[in-house]
Amino acid sequence: MTQSPSGTPPPQSDDQPTLTGHILPVRSIATCRTTSGQSLAISGSDDHTVRLWDLHTRQQTDIWKHDFAVLTVAAATHPRGALCLASGSADGTARLWHPGTPTALHTFRCDQGFINALALDLHAPDGPLLATAGDDTLRLWDLDTCQPRSDHLRGHTDTIEALTAWTTPIPTPRSYIASASRDGTLRIWQTTTSRCILQLATGTRVHTLSARPHSDKPAVTLTITGEAGVAVFNLRLDG
Repeated sequence: MTQSPSGTPPPQSDDQPTLTGHILPVRSIATCRTTSGQSLAISGSDDHTVRLWDLHTRQQTDIWKHDFAVLTVAAATHPRGALCLASGSADGTARLWHPGTPTALHTFRCDQGFINALALDLHAPDGPLLATAGDDTLRLWDLDTCQPRSDHLRGHTDTIEALTAWTTPIPTPRSYIASASRDGTLRIWQTTTSRCILQLATGTRVHTLSARPHSDKPAVTLTITGEAGVAVFNLRLDG
């Protein structure tokens, strides 16, 4: 997703399509599909920009700016069709974007230092939420009001570098956040109570987290990638 120093786009092939536009390293990318079937990607770069791409045409459709490097992005589509795009930056903010709108829909001033990780849960029973992480704390934001749901959630002893969020649908919908830190631990938080309900030792730094909630029981499959490789956990969460 970068251009060469001369400004000439790198060669493309059908097998390895390249999206050209960023002029410094890309730090994060997320994809989503709209209810109309359009496949999109959002990317964040050291060039201070957030860019939205149409993956069918391989064209950039929007470009937005932070004050400093963009370290993380997230994207999700609400069941009713709303598209939610978010970015976090070394400028200490998280921002919400909408296609075709040149400025941020909202800027969250997180008071967490560099924003290293974001997670979206548009299915949460208390309303759609955004989770932000930068230092050793986690913050939850209500996307309907753009206000914090609680104060900083504390427990980690070093920088949080990865987040994922999900809702288990049965027997009663409950939403959770998983956070992975340089302190070698992964914590799972219940968002309604802002309480850490489980702590796991990873031993090494985790780069990415992803969650797949089960539709037939209160459980989730967590996939973790990091310096030690890939690990998959099936966890039952009864509240």
